[in-house]
Amino acid sequence: EWKARSRKLCDRFDGVAESDVESMVADEVRKVLARLRAETAISTTTGGASNGVVGPFTELQSRLIEAVWFPEQANAAIDLLRRWLAEGLDGHGAPCSFLVKQFASYLAMWQQDCMVDQLPHGTSAVLDGDVAMAPRSVPQPTPEVPCVDDIVGELVQELVTAASGPMWVEKCLQGQAVELIAQHLTALRPEARLDAYIGLLLLLGARCTEETREGCLRVEVLKRCIWVFLQQFPHEGFMLITVFVRRTLHLDAEDLVAKPSAELPDVGPSGVAAEAKPEEIAVALLCVPLFWAALRDHAEADAHMAQEALSGLDSLLGRAALAEEPLQTVDDMLRTGLELVALPLLVDALLSLAVRDPDGAAQILAHISESPMWRDSLSSEARGHEQLKELSWYLRLCQLHGDPTTYAVGSTKVGASLLAYARPRLARDRPLLEPESGSHTLLPDGWRKDLQRAAACRVLLMLLQAFESEQDFDGAMQELAVAAAQSPWLLSVLHPTHVRSFLRRLALVPTGFGCGNGGSDSGPRRAAVLGA
Repeated sequence: EWKARSRKLCDRFDGVAESDVESMVADEVRKVLARLRAETAISTTTGGASNGVVGPFTELQSRLIEAVWFPEQANAAIDLLRRWLAEGLDGHGAPCSFLVKQFASYLAMWQQDCMVDQLPHGTSAVLDGDVAMAPRSVPQPTPEVPCVDDIVGELVQELVTAASGPMWVEKCLQGQAVELIAQHLTALRPEARLDAYIGLLLLLGARCTEETREGCLRVEVLKRCIWVFLQQFPHEGFMLITVFVRRTLHLDAEDLVAKPSAELPDVGPSGVAAEAKPEEIAVALLCVPLFWAALRDHAEADAHMAQEALSGLDSLLGRAALAEEPLQTVDDMLRTGLELVALPLLVDALLSLAVRDPDGAAQILAHISESPMWRDSLSSEARGHEQLKELSWYLRLCQLHGDPTTYAVGSTKVGASLLAYARPRLARDRPLLEPESGSHTLLPDGWRKDLQRAAACRVLLMLLQAFESEQDFDGAMQELAVAAAQSPWLLSVLHPTHVRSFLRRLALVPTGFGCGNGGSDSGPRRAAVLGA
């Protein structure tokens, strides 16, 4: 009787050794699920009803059950989520709703966490503590942790779109939208994480340089975004701001060295990629000092965070770059990060914007010149700080040229006043915007020289245009031409075509038809004055 009852209760497991029960149960689970899927396929083909795995969520449930017993099948559930997002729940391409994307993302993140938490040895582990019958000793290979960037990225993009929409103030400043996005980014690989966050910064940073209430609020949003990212991913802080500047300057092209930069009228190669957008460069430029201020505050308040940031700096630059000066304190890390990363990024972005869009650069200069990073760079005389002074001088000249009433007083002529401002810099031995010894840059050598040449050409043309506007030929010949010829660096930096264009326009000053529109070549005397 006991044996009969045992056979009745245990059925096909009757007589199986205890050590083999779990393995046999796993095989039975697989057979049952396979049979149900087959019934579903027949039902789908014939159009009839079935008690098998019906509907996408029931199919997902069966995949998850199978993954408990056979962890290597966990990717099947992930693949099913991908199919939902690509083809829709109905399989006909209908876009999934936000709730479905949210569900798919959370499930994918849970699956990823489960696999990460598995023991490193070759036996399977419990994926869910609530599953009492999960196998514990069935030999199974440990599955590879899946990449869920495409699944979670769908939800992140939805969150970014919502956070940067019309209700951005309520969501980002008054709500927790930025923190929510940062939490979801933890499931992404670093590259995808940086891409998504840079997209958020660009969307929220639109019109951040405007002198309006909205512009000020957008700056506050950017501050919060950078603060939250550093808090969540301190080891990727330096990487974020570096990739941000590189992306906005379009320095990621494989053939960048051989690729010519965009051409500017009357100037030639600008040293800036044709695809680069001034408004995006402006956002990245503003974010560099915001990043520095947030990093400094975080590092000074939290030693662990400072250590994480240091490891990120080490990963970005490589140990060879830090071998000469071992970093032992927070101040060491901050100074090294300033000289090797933050300040070069600021100079590259500001120089590029100053050449591409001087008015936009002058506008944003008012924001960044009052930042802690700007003050730290100048007060500590960090490598590259002279470039900040040079750029300030250049942009001030652009402002004066655009509004002569700010410097021409009384009977003083515009050209003479502008030249009086520029003359001391023209007379210096060091060329304008010449890179300092030991300073760093993201820019290719050819583009960096193009930027320097374009800025020098702009200086000369702005001065010439001031004399042209007054048809002051005597002043142009006796003052401007002499100052240009006697400058230790100007003519050597300029391209010969710039000098020839200047001479042609100089000859046309009395007629008022300058600006590079035709005109005969200047005579030997004028060429000699310029050293051409």
